[in-house]
Amino acid sequence: MPTCLVFGCANFYGRALTQLLCNERQGGLGWEIRGVDKVLPQLASFPAPVLALYSMIDYRMGNLRCADFLAQAFVRDDGKEWDYVFNFAAELKFGQSDHVYDQDVRQVSATIAQLASKHAVGVLVQLSTALVFSSSSGSNTAATEESAVGGATVLARCHADAEASALQAGVAAVVVLRPALCYGPGDRQNAVPMLIMAQLSRHDATPMPVLWAKDLRISTVHVADVAAAALAAARWQKERLGSSVFNVADAGDTTNARLAQAVGALFGVEPSFQNVAVNFIAKRLDSADLAEEVN
Repeated sequence: MPTCLVFGCANFYGRALTQLLCNERQGGLGWEIRGVDKVLPQLASFPAPVLALYSMIDYRMGNLRCADFLAQAFVRDDGKEWDYVFNFAAELKFGQSDHVYDQDVRQVSATIAQLASKHAVGVLVQLSTALVFSSSSGSNTAATEESAVGGATVLARCHADAEASALQAGVAAVVVLRPALCYGPGDRQNAVPMLIMAQLSRHDATPMPVLWAKDLRISTVHVADVAAAALAAARWQKERLGSSVFNVADAGDTTNARLAQAVGALFGVEPSFQNVAVNFIAKRLDSADLAEEVN
C-alpha cells in the first residue's frame, strides 16, 4: 500500500491532489493518506462531496510554522517512512508582508525538506510557482526549466529559496513543480479576479478594465492537471531517484487578450485594455498601495 503525506492539503492545490488520491483509492489503489494543514476542512468552504473526502483520510490540523508540529506529522504509528511527501503548504497569496513570506514559504519549506531527508522519504514534491523566473528573461518570453530564477517580488524570491532547500536537502528523489496561472474549483486569486471584474462590468453595463498589453503571454493550467502532474512526476522520479524541475502549463499559448475575450464572452461584456500610464502606475505601486489608490 503506497503512503502519502500532503502538507497544505486543504488549500487550492492540496484540495485537487486530495481528490485525485481519494479517487484512485476508490478505484482500487490502496493509498494511505495523511493530510496536514492549518485550517479545519469544515471551515474551508468545501462543497459537501469534497468535504466528505476529508473524513476518509488521516487529517492533522496545526500551526505549519511550528517545527515540532511538522516533525510530528512525519511520525507514523508503524514506524515506517512515507513513500511520497507533497509540500503544497508554501504561501502563494499575493499582498502578504515580507515576514509572512519568509515564514510561510522559505522557513516552512526548509523545515519540511530537512524532515523529509531525516526520515528518508521516497519522494519529496515541492510545489513552487512560475513567478520565480527572473524578469530579466523577458516578460513575454517562454521560460524553460533552465531559465534564470529569482523573481521581482519577495514572494518569488522566497519560492526560489524554497526550491533550493528541497533540491539540496539530501532527499533521494525530489521534484519541483512550477505551475503557470492556475484556475479551477477553489481558485480565489488567479483567474477569479478577472471573473469578478467581468461580473461588476456586466452589472454596471460598462467595459471590463484589463491591465497589461493585449499580446502579453499568460500561460495557464487547470488545478486538476497540476495535481495529476504532481502525482505522475512523483511516481516517475521515484523510479529514477535524483531530482527534476518541471514547468507545468497547458498548450494553449494564451495571451492577455484571448483570456480577457474569453471571460468577456462568458459574461457578455467587452474588455477595455488600460493605457500605458495606468499600467505604469499599477506596476510601480505594491498591492497594498494600489488597493488604497483604487479605493
